Amino acid sequence: MNKLPEFIVVGAAKSGTTSVYEVLIEQESVFIPDLKECRFFSQMPRNCKGGLAAKFQNEGPRTIEEYLELFKDKEKEIKGDISNDYFYYYKKAIKNIKITYKKFNQKEPKILIFLRSPIERVFSMYAMSVRLKSDYLNFIDSFNKSEERIKENYSWVFDLKNLGYSFEATNEYFKNFDKVKVILTEDLNDEKTWEEIFHFLDLDKYFFL
Repeated sequence: MNKLPEFIVVGAAKSGTTSVYEVLIEQESVFIPDLKECRFFSQMPRNCKGGLAAKFQNEGPRTIEEYLELFKDKEKEIKGDISNDYFYYYKKAIKNIKITYKKFNQKEPKILIFLRSPIERVFSMYAMSVRLKSDYLNFIDSFNKSEERIKENYSWVFDLKNLGYSFEATNEYFKNFDKVKVILTEDLNDEKTWEEIFHFLDLDKYFFL
């Protein structure tokens, strides 16, 4: 009996994962917690600076008991965890996923990665922080302060210099897991792409919004 999710969407941030979440939660045989981003496997600190932009990053379960509670009594459904921080904190997340699934003697999860143009991703993250009134600097100044802010314990969403990188994280997920699928954000408008996603997740019945 599987207690842990059968699939994990590890990111990347600002690459369409919210749209993916909205489609998947409408599928009868899929369960994703109301807390869209669980943030368990990255074990992020809960005291990151950054106002509203950091608020959600500081939330979510940090103990295995809290995490399992999210999926309680959902053993008959295909369970999923969508957490963009697993892409940024890929080394820690991969290690914790493998340790936890081995501990519960459960087959390792399928990994879904969504990628978008790095420039668009980074600027979208910056725009979110501005919209939430968490960043008052112009884009160039905010970008150049990335390292300084991370040292000062700001949330990873302020690390604009490193948010756009995709190769190392993607490569490590492919190296560590048997079933990994990469989808480009621009392909989410194609029904064939959604069919690939549903088949990858072993959904027998599905529908498009």
